[in-house]
Amino acid sequence: MKRRAFLLGSTAMLAGCAPPVLLTTFPGPAPGEVEEVLVATSRAPTDDPGMMFDGVRSDTLHYYHLNISVPPNRTPGRLAYPGTTPDPQREFMALEQREIADETAFSAAVSRTRNNAPANERTTLVFVHGYNMTYPEAVFRAAQLRADLDVDGPTVLYSWPSAGRIGLYAYDRDSALFGREGLADLLVTLSKTGKVAILAHSMGTSITMEAIRTLRLQGRNDVLNQLEGVLLAEADIDIDVFRRQIEDLDTTRLPIIVTASDRDRALMVSSIITGGHPRVGNAENIDALNDLGVFVVDISAIEDQAEDSVLGHNAFATSPTMLSLLGSGDLIAALQQGDPDGVVLLRGVANASFAIAYLPTLILG
Repeated sequence: MKRRAFLLGSTAMLAGCAPPVLLTTFPGPAPGEVEEVLVATSRAPTDDPGMMFDGVRSDTLHYYHLNISVPPNRTPGRLAYPGTTPDPQREFMALEQREIADETAFSAAVSRTRNNAPANERTTLVFVHGYNMTYPEAVFRAAQLRADLDVDGPTVLYSWPSAGRIGLYAYDRDSALFGREGLADLLVTLSKTGKVAILAHSMGTSITMEAIRTLRLQGRNDVLNQLEGVLLAEADIDIDVFRRQIEDLDTTRLPIIVTASDRDRALMVSSIITGGHPRVGNAENIDALNDLGVFVVDISAIEDQAEDSVLGHNAFATSPTMLSLLGSGDLIAALQQGDPDGVVLLRGVANASFAIAYLPTLILG
């Protein structure tokens, strides 16, 4: 079988015929922790109460507040969606869903959560999901990340209009371009409430870079100065496009971290679909990324993903090792400390020395 056919066939097989993930409200009580997720979405509302929003594009942002029940005694990285028979002991559940009227009310909600957090942990975390993800899936992923990263400040999900279907990659790429304006508008709003950090995954990294670049070209340095950093996990961006995006940014003022892997089969498929051109998240691009002034973390050796072990495309959210590294602040500390040779061996995590962090050439002088 040809390599292309094998990869595409494997991806389609993994997509399977699983029932849709729904956000049907569970009456409670919650047996474990409850995580608050604030949502800004450029999806259009749907009449289906279990979906709330679909893949249709909306010219206006819609805002929501959700409380999500997280099952107790759960391995970090494990995300079990609710089934037909709710089991809060092992599945994530929506306890409350409330629409927020407008941008002003949304900003006030972010500020309330921020002010309730410890003074040194009030940065707003913005999660931008990737390709082939429905709105309910994105909400539950945001809640899982908030729990596993032990976030105290506001967690905001930016949900762009992904079709949530494996065969609509081209539609999602167009929706990613559409979604950049909504993310830029969201960052403007959040910048007025305090510091912001962005965690973007897969195709969501393209939206993030385009939104940041848009703000830079608009001269919105007031917004960019509120960004503490950007983590691009398993980035599905053409390497040449990324080079152009970076040219318009000052990476000495805005830290950008890229995770790279030589085991990410989803990015291999993406490269094939887009004509064989390498993606930013491929480990083969480490030297090129270093020269662009971004931090690079090689996660090829991570083996403890809780799910999706075949595609290897969700380590940022499913690997207890990676979650521990991100949540503890050890990654940032290692990068800040640096190394004369430009390479930092990361230690003190579950798999000691599991990854190499590469410091950007620009920082090394």
